[in-house]
Amino acid sequence: MPVELTTVFREVPEGGYMAWVEEIPGAITQGETLDEARANLEDAVRLLIETERLVRGASPGGAPSLAPGGACPSPKNPWGRD
Repeated sequence: MPVELTTVFREVPEGGYMAWVEEIPGAITQGETLDEARANLEDAVRLLIETERLVRGASPGGAPSLAPGGACPSPKNPWGRD
């Protein structure tokens, strides 16, 4: 199932770009060029998802696990935390 996320890229006065995903806390990075910032952001998101799956004990097939108590995370709270 495709998911649409809001990515933001901002040129910074010191040079380079900051990048983040609004819907994923902690998904923030930078790069000297827009392409580098984009690649770094993809890595950041991949690592955050991988870490979240490890912490929650996702199945070996890579399927996302359910939130504590067996409930699916809500769109406003994708990590299933209060």
